Amino acid sequence: MTARSHLAPVLRQLHRARGMPLRALAARLGIPAADTAAILSGERFPGWSLTERFAQACGADPLVLRKVWEDARLRSDPHHRLDLADTDSPRSRPA
Repeated sequence: MTARSHLAPVLRQLHRARGMPLRALAARLGIPAADTAAILSGERFPGWSLTERFAQACGADPLVLRKVWEDARLRSDPHHRLDLADTDSPRSRPA
């Protein structure tokens, strides 16, 4: 498991607890279902704004999920300086 994929199990649990179909979640996030599946599997690491929308769509506290997101981000790149400007940019995706 990659460092960034430590976020995926948390997101999967939130998704399961909400009981929302994948396509419905994708629609609420505003992204394709394939991208949503890639995030839930840990293949893609979402930027903060998408992670925040995920929390809201699943009825979770975005502030709690922010800590999980930051920890996963720092594990993958300990020299990366996190700030609120971290969003869904291409650098948010693994190479």
